[in-house]
Amino acid sequence: KRQACSSVIGDARRKSIDLCKKRGQKVNYETYEVPIVCEWETLSGQDNFKATIEVKYECRNEED
Repeated sequence: KRQACSSVIGDARRKSIDLCKKRGQKVNYETYEVPIVCEWETLSGQDNFKATIEVKYECRNEED
């Protein structure tokens, strides 16, 4: 689960970078917040899990 958690956090980071790029901006790492803990949910099935995290980010202009 721990590896999966860091994978989810990495995916969220890439997604926020991509969303800012689409606006012609970049991620403001001074305000970028990622949770340390993933909330795990067991799905129907023995080894299926879903991790939920909340990432707070904002975009800023390239010049800032």
